[in-house]
Amino acid sequence: VPMGTPGTPDFFLSLLEYIRTSASSFPLDPVIFQSVILCVMAGNKHLLLRTREEDIPIVQNLAALVS
Repeated sequence: VPMGTPGTPDFFLSLLEYIRTSASSFPLDPVIFQSVILCVMAGNKHLLLRTREEDIPIVQNLAALVS
């Protein structure tokens, strides 16, 4: 999968596609992944993820996998 150029609209989509093809068993939520990646790129920032009460364990697991 060819990667897009960082900073272009294609980059994030190509990164998601690369992960999906490289690690198809990896559970990947695009919203959580994008949020974590933006925090990493911003450098040592905090991230607050909001979700429904019943989805908290799922979101915690996905965020831990991505980070």
